[in-house]
Order: sequence, then C-alpha cells, then structure tokens
Amino acid sequence: FKNENKNKKVIFRTTGTIIFSDYEYLASVECFIHHSQKNAKQLENSKNHKYEIIDQCAYNEDSLLKIKTIEETISKFLILSRLSPEKGVEEIIDFFLMVCSENDVLFVAGNGVLESNLKIKYEQSANVRFLGFVNSSNLTDLFEAIDCLIIPSPEESGPLVGIESMCAGKTIISTRVGAMEERMHDTLNDFWFNYNDFESFKTAFFRVKSLNQSQIEKNAERLKAKYKRVYSINKIGEKYLNIVDKILNL
Repeated sequence: FKNENKNKKVIFRTTGTIIFSDYEYLASVECFIHHSQKNAKQLENSKNHKYEIIDQCAYNEDSLLKIKTIEETISKFLILSRLSPEKGVEEIIDFFLMVCSENDVLFVAGNGVLESNLKIKYEQSANVRFLGFVNSSNLTDLFEAIDCLIIPSPEESGPLVGIESMCAGKTIISTRVGAMEERMHDTLNDFWFNYNDFESFKTAFFRVKSLNQSQIEKNAERLKAKYKRVYSINKIGEKYLNIVDKILNL
C-alpha cells in the first residue's frame, strides 16, 4: 500500500480481526474505521494511528424491527455462521445437546466445509436442525422463528449477526468476541461464555432458560432501543458522512 499521490486522502475501513505485520503505510492513512475499540486496540497496541469507531447496521432493519416478542420461555436457539472449524460450531452443538431439554431446538444456518460431516454426526438428534445457507431475503422469517441467538466463535470483528439479533430483539448468548461487549453495554443482555468452555456455556444457557416472559420482553426492548439509538442505518450513515466530511476538510 502506497499513497503515491499526496493530494489523495485515504480512509481505511478494516474488516475482520486486525492482524497486521507491516505498518509502513499507517502514516499515509488519514483515518482508520474500526468496528470496535477492542479491534482498534489490536493495532493501537503496536503503533499509534488515527481512527474512528463505526460498527455495522442491519440491512433488513425495517422488517427486523417489526418482529414482536411473544415467547413465554426460550426454547428455539439459532447459530448463524459459516460452518468451518474456527467458528466453534461443532463444540457448541455438543454443549447444547448436553444441557437441552427435549423441547429445546438448535437451528444451524449456514454452509461450509463442515456441513456434510455435521449433518452426518447429528442426524439422529431431534434437537438439532440444519437449515443450510439462508438468503438475506429470508433473514427476518428466520429471526421471527427463533428465541435466542448463539455466537460461538473466538474471533470476529462484528459479527453482523449480533447486530441483526439486536435489531430483532432476540436474546443473545455469546463469547466476548469482537464488538459484542460494546454492543451489549447498557442492555439487559449479559449472557456470556468462554470459547470452547462447557461450564461457562452451561451457566449462560440455564440463565437464559430461566428468563420469564416479562424478562424476555424487557431484554428485547432494551436491545432494540440500543440498536435504534446507536446502530440504525441512519445513525451509521451519518457517522460515515461526518468522517468523510471531516477528512476532506482537513
């Protein structure tokens, strides 16, 4: 990366977890845009740089916000992820089957290199259902059908599905990955577990299972309120426009 033309101003939007080995170009970038402070620190700890925090928004925002919270208890869980080893999906399916009741269901949406093996491994389980790849046009129907999202991965910058779940007002069980801790701040959703740690998952799972209808509704309200206040398409768009305007007028 070289900014040969000194009249051009560069804004660098990072995606994924930052793992840089070459920092020579940092001085040529007027502003980095990171998903979260946590991701920014991956780079900040190695070398100072100019950055702003802008997270993601849900592109199905209008329809997701209209989803009503009607569940009396939580029994329908979802993992929406690429099915590859680094995502931790298989481990969480195993954990789920160790704690679920006969009425609990885990929907697994997504495809990837593990898809065939996972379907074979769990084909006898009535508690696990594979949905394959879910098109964005069907995302609202998917969130309307579930009660709780599970984010199992150890490494993400977002993830986007966490924002979508907030927008839909769905309870989230998650690792402390990427921007998730910042997103859940000032909500009632604090159901965390450590990657590939059964005991912490078990604790989070049964805390969620113990929620009554009123608690589920209040959690949904706070998640949606935080989404609209911070992560709506308009809010995120304004942040981008303000930064571009600021950089162009330096």
